[in-house]
This record gives sequence, C-alpha cells and structure tokens, in this order.
Amino acid sequence: MQVFKNYLERFAKLNQEEWKLIESKVKTATLEKGEYFLRQGEVNKKLGFIRSGVCRYTFLNEQDEEITKYFIREQQ
Repeated sequence: MQVFKNYLERFAKLNQEEWKLIESKVKTATLEKGEYFLRQGEVNKKLGFIRSGVCRYTFLNEQDEEITKYFIREQQ
C-alpha cells in the first residue's frame, strides 16, 4: 500500500480521512504469469496499479491473433 500511497502523493496531498476511504476500497491482488487482469469483452470495474513486474496490454485482431499494444511498468 505504501508504494501506491507514494505514487498518489506525487499528484495530490490527501488527508487522513481521504486515505482511510482509499484504503477501505483497495484490494491487493497478485497475477501470475499468463493470468489476465481483464479479458476482451468483459466490463472493467477495477483499477489496477503495478506494484512489481510488468503487465502486457493485448487485444485480439480479426484473425483471433493476440496483438501486444503496449506494456505497463511498475508504479503505473
């Protein structure tokens, strides 16, 4: 959580009440290599933050081939 807090503090200073609200909503998840954060066609109801590692953003083209659009790095 501290890495996420440090990241947010780069953009805005939040008071204790605001931090408590954020902490009450944040859930930590770990994705293993090959797991998906969100699959094509699903409705996204989450916000992600990469604490450690790299995430690859992909999509399926008309031939159902997985195409890499970009990579998301740590602290993004």
